[in-house]
Amino acid sequence: MDVTVSTRRQSFLCLVAALALAGPVLADDVKVINTPTYTNSQVTGLDGLSLVFTFAGNKITKELSDVELILLGDQEAFNRAEKEYADGEYAKAIASYTAALGRANADWLKTLTTLRRLRALSRFGPADQAARDWVAVVSANGPALSLAPQKFGAKGSAQNVAAIKTLESAADKHKGAELAAIQQVLLKLYDVEGLKDKAEKLKSAGVAEDASSLTPADAVTTLRDATALVATKPEEALKMVRGKINAFPAADLPKALMLTARAQQAMAAKISPTDESNKDKRNKLLAAAGLDYMRVAVFFPGHNDTAEAWLQAGHCCRDVGNITAARSTYKLIIEYFKETEQEKQAQRALNGL
Repeated sequence: MDVTVSTRRQSFLCLVAALALAGPVLADDVKVINTPTYTNSQVTGLDGLSLVFTFAGNKITKELSDVELILLGDQEAFNRAEKEYADGEYAKAIASYTAALGRANADWLKTLTTLRRLRALSRFGPADQAARDWVAVVSANGPALSLAPQKFGAKGSAQNVAAIKTLESAADKHKGAELAAIQQVLLKLYDVEGLKDKAEKLKSAGVAEDASSLTPADAVTTLRDATALVATKPEEALKMVRGKINAFPAADLPKALMLTARAQQAMAAKISPTDESNKDKRNKLLAAAGLDYMRVAVFFPGHNDTAEAWLQAGHCCRDVGNITAARSTYKLIIEYFKETEQEKQAQRALNGL
């Protein structure tokens, strides 16, 4: 059984190509986020929400939330689903996981396939199916917030109504951490549906949205999805990242802030500088974007995006008409980021003031 857990699409594609050229492969490869590749390993099953495999005679257990990609050599539908999910094709992935469920020849494989399908359902929907599958996982394994429904239908949609019914029923049957997790998702749905009384009742009981931290795998997926949207649908990208900004691992926070800044900058770009009726809105978006860029520049001075953050902060100052601040920022870049593309762009921008 061939298993690959990959954090990088390029590595994954290279491995797939190698497997295709090599023909049947008996050894398994397992790659987990932020760890070396486990070669000549073999998946043996699950322990709750963790993947279990052997490597060099040792038993290894890794949380599924840290496993971005799994390939099983004799499970074509499952492998196809994993690849589709890795490419952000959630609808196709859900269909392939469903097909894989009918072909799973072991109980642990059925459970694994169900869990991986839920990962896609939580991000794509429909909300009612995601809620049903998630409640079953919560009952068996605890809160599992990384798999909780995140994508809901339009206000008043049948899937939202059914999801609320499922979650309210589950709330009556659970307590402790499981109940708190269910109530968190319910609160989000109540807000979508405009059910203010129910939402306020939960809030008054101390229920808060987005109280959980993102796993490294969830952070990678969120940033990838938002990046794909930021140019064409910046409002959606902003909502996707800002709603979880406090939950990002510290290592991913600079990229998250760069995305919120880019999204607001893109939203401002949709408003013409000559549109006096929306001038304040445009300037507020640019100011907010500039602040997020400055947060990266000041609080993460050694990050790869630091020079770009300074440059874009300067552009935001320029575009709101604060030429003095823009000039100072461009000069800073020219002085401290020599022989970089940002230095060249800053010099051109400075010459254009």
